[in-house]
Order: sequence, then C-alpha cells, then structure tokens
Amino acid sequence: MSYPPDHYDGPPPEVVYPSPEPVDYRARFVRWLLAQVGVSDPARYFERAAPCYPTAAARRGKSWCQIMLLAGLIECGLTDWRWKDVDGFVWRLGKDARVIVPDPGDIVIIPRSKAGKWVWHGCGALSLDGYMLTSVDGNTRGGLVKKCVRDVRIYDPRPYYFSIQALADKADALELADTEPPGAA
Repeated sequence: MSYPPDHYDGPPPEVVYPSPEPVDYRARFVRWLLAQVGVSDPARYFERAAPCYPTAAARRGKSWCQIMLLAGLIECGLTDWRWKDVDGFVWRLGKDARVIVPDPGDIVIIPRSKAGKWVWHGCGALSLDGYMLTSVDGNTRGGLVKKCVRDVRIYDPRPYYFSIQALADKADALELADTEPPGAA
C-alpha cells in the first residue's frame, strides 16, 4: 500500500478546532497602564473617552487622570462607557465595587491632596504593600503619566479602591458569547 492512499473509505476524520486562549482583561489593563508611563499629551484619552470635550479649548484646565483610566478601560475592551462631565465614570462601577485592598488594575480615588485640597484624583492600582500604594497616575505635576509610590496614611480621608472585576467578568461573558459556534447554547 502506498502512502498516502489513493482513496479512503473510512469515517471522516474528526476536526478539532483549538479554542482561543482566554483574555485576561485585568492583566491587559495593567499592561496598558504601564505602557502609558511617560505620556505627556492627554488628547488621545479625551478623544477615546471624553467626547464631551471635543476641542483643545474645551479640554483646557480639565483634570484628565480619571479620563485616562476610562480611556484604558475602553481600549482594553472592558467597557464602552463615555465620560460624563462633572459625574465622571467611577460611580458606574457600582457600590459593590468598593474594596478594602485593590488588585492590580483596580481604580484608586484619592479624595484630597496631601495638602488637604479636594482633588478626587484617580489612578490605576499596581499594588498595595502594607500602606504603600504603587499606581500609574495621569495628570501629575509636569503633565506626565507617572508610576507613583505613596504612603496612603498621609491622606485624610484615605484613598478609595474600586474593583474592575465586574467589568472583566462582563467582558469575558461577552467574549464567550461571541466565540460560541452557531447553534450552540
């Protein structure tokens, strides 16, 4: 018998399609945050997440730390929300999103500056080791995105942490729904 055979009378071979690797949306967002370090022009964040500020003139004087975070969540496939002037976006995570200790990628809100001024600064958590928070912050002094390490005990009130896990779970569910073969369910 020659190989390959000229004909084959057996059952058709079983075709096994590899399933796609699952996306770790939280890790994707953390990688995105780290890639922003050094960025000095927030225009791309406004364009992606805050169409309510369509021009440079409309953006002038606007704090963009939380807009940067929302742009990253959008870019990483975690949400399609857009910035709402005055309201922002963190409230949309829901009251159940507030956590005691942040996981990497969670949203951190620092209500007051070290000097006591109300700022509602937002940053992306990388880690919390004891009282030392490592984060990626936009709209910092100098207008850059920076990796920051701060002792949270100096803030009153202390920072609030909001989990992005519900967004990651929803993105996973949508991805799974998109990858199911037709007729499966």
